[in-house]
Amino acid sequence: MTNTRIYTFDDMRLKVGDKINLELPAQMSKERIFVKVVGFIKETSLMVTIPNKIRLLEGDQVIMRYFCGRIAFGFSCTIERIIRATNLAHRLHYEYLHLSIPKRIEGVEVRKVRRAKTRIIVSVNDDKQGAEKKVSALISDISPKGVSLGANQALGKKGDILNLVFRVPFQNTETYMSLQGAIRAVNTDKVADVPESSKFHHGIEFQDVQPNDGVALQNITYQQMIENPNKLE
Repeated sequence: MTNTRIYTFDDMRLKVGDKINLELPAQMSKERIFVKVVGFIKETSLMVTIPNKIRLLEGDQVIMRYFCGRIAFGFSCTIERIIRATNLAHRLHYEYLHLSIPKRIEGVEVRKVRRAKTRIIVSVNDDKQGAEKKVSALISDISPKGVSLGANQALGKKGDILNLVFRVPFQNTETYMSLQGAIRAVNTDKVADVPESSKFHHGIEFQDVQPNDGVALQNITYQQMIENPNKLE
């Protein structure tokens, strides 16, 4: 990580139920998945759920990434025990991993709003024209403050308000977003990794974001930061 600091386990403020990004051993897959914290024994073991349909072995090394406040943490652990137990009397089945407590935890503070590159289809209409004038566009990057939109036509002029409706994947589910944004810039310069069909590029600043939507936007952006640290601007 760039501009990293060393943190303690307590600095992460982990709680039961928190989701942590788990990076599988390199020989298995480059896929990263989310697991939930089941509990921890200080200075001994961190317990998390077992990923579905993933075959892990005791002794495997995994990389964990977690975001708390404005700090993105990263650390490595060893899978020390894999627990699979059934309580027949109560018809309960338990599956979780015992991970070693990390010896070194690195973290980087997010000091400014970052934009995460993405490719999300969005339905757009001008606030003055009504819902019947919907068109499709492509979100090429996203942050808690706004998005960049690519479209095959100009969606309005600077200052116009747009209604944006889209779904984004977040922690194995989809989050539905319905937001308003003001056009802050429109240009026709070619943008890397954006299809030729998106001839017009719009800088959009979100307006009057509700608290729940604001949290969702932060979480979505931070998830992209953790999963794809090289796809940031």
